Amino acid sequence: MYGTHCVLAMKNNESYLLQIGKPVTGNDFIGRKEELMRIQALLEQGQSVVLVAPRRFGKTSLLLEILKYFKKQSYFTTFIDIFSISSIKSLAAYITENVLINKQIGFVFSKFKNNIVELIKNVKFQQEIEGFEYTLSFGQKNVDEWELLSKSIDFIDQFSIKNKKKIINAFDEFGDIKKLDGNKVVKLFRAKLQLHKNAVYIFSGSFESIINELFIEKNAPFYKFGRVIELDFISKDVFI
Repeated sequence: MYGTHCVLAMKNNESYLLQIGKPVTGNDFIGRKEELMRIQALLEQGQSVVLVAPRRFGKTSLLLEILKYFKKQSYFTTFIDIFSISSIKSLAAYITENVLINKQIGFVFSKFKNNIVELIKNVKFQQEIEGFEYTLSFGQKNVDEWELLSKSIDFIDQFSIKNKKKIINAFDEFGDIKKLDGNKVVKLFRAKLQLHKNAVYIFSGSFESIINELFIEKNAPFYKFGRVIELDFISKDVFI
């Protein structure tokens, strides 16, 4: 099955394969209706959320369903998987690309971010990034990656304000962010996000990561930044 794990399930006396071990959406997403509605309500009120659970509890699937809901409500959204990020510069590019996806030019940035000439040729891209020329800097030599990250974080809020859209941002496995440069990257995010006016955030992580150290302990840099919600097991009856 090309790496996808499945179990045999029954519905209306018919058998079908239910995917496990990777994020699911739509009809395959079950058992989290209460959490889904609660988190959506908090985000709509402008309250950021911290989603905590062990790995393989469906955090990513829940994030994707939440973003799906807000896209239908005409919000801007971003989905940043910190687990897959390997450097400060790649994180800056990933954030920028995900913001631009909301205006259907994320693929242009992704393809040509290291080619300023090609980016400039794209008229729609030029129009959308007016005032955000840092997006043309990724292909430059000796670029300051911390400056790129700083501007990309601000870009989340500023681009949504420019387009008069609220933006919901999901940072999956946010506890892994310290692998990039320890406390420096954490302090940068904290300093930036606390000033954002148009952006709301949902962070996910597990106790096995440092999510507790970032959000829950009283001396944590993001202490009381968002409402902490812990996922429990899905009940056996729901699966049946």
